[in-house]
Amino acid sequence: MAGNHSDDLDDVELSDEEMSVIIRNAKRAKRAKLQELAYAEKLRQTSQAPEFDAKQLQDFVSRRFPTIRVDKYNREIFKLLCLYFSNDPRFESENEEFSLKKGILLHGPVGCGKTFLMDLFSINTRLPYVVTECLEVASEYEVNGESYLEKYIKLKPAYPHQNLGHTQVGWCFDDLGFEDMKKRFGNNMNTMEWILSRAYRNNMAGKIHTTTNLSLEKLEANYGRRVASRMHEMFNFITFDIDSPDRRKQA
Repeated sequence: MAGNHSDDLDDVELSDEEMSVIIRNAKRAKRAKLQELAYAEKLRQTSQAPEFDAKQLQDFVSRRFPTIRVDKYNREIFKLLCLYFSNDPRFESENEEFSLKKGILLHGPVGCGKTFLMDLFSINTRLPYVVTECLEVASEYEVNGESYLEKYIKLKPAYPHQNLGHTQVGWCFDDLGFEDMKKRFGNNMNTMEWILSRAYRNNMAGKIHTTTNLSLEKLEANYGRRVASRMHEMFNFITFDIDSPDRRKQA
């Protein structure tokens, strides 16, 4: 019988102060819900990706990173990246082996600014990308196994409002060749050899990039002749001057 009266609250009165607290809390909860719905709607919206020419991309990058230092050691490479990431056909005329269908491989001495430049251009109108260290990728395999590497051989879903309208982004593997051979359950794995081989099969050329201090000969020693040959098909090799200074020491 008592249960029949559990919802009968007509005889309960609330003070003005109690009513004020209840209303205030209800409004806060509703505002939070409306903000959540508005944010979810923003994520669902896909805006048209803008198109930048090389000069517009240069201006865009310079606004994002106003402290960027372009000098005789990186000026030509900065220009090439502006052409490439704006899909400018003039990029291909800079070198007979250059192709807009390939990705970028930046090669140069330690500290010359390879990673910094790839960070600069990670948001672009061609196809944004995520910069990740090869050493970190290898460590992920050691902890989580081979299936965890699958994400690196396909495009990564992304929020368009954070990526100039793009709903997917590519990858840039930093410091190629310096990851360790990893072992999981007794099985040795060269993680980047695995990723590069499968990325090639998945037609990821032009959607992944990389940086390295190693020469092509050393890369071939690390990953084998087949992978090294496929890297020529997948990447535009852009090399810093061997005399490029270590910018970390100049900072």
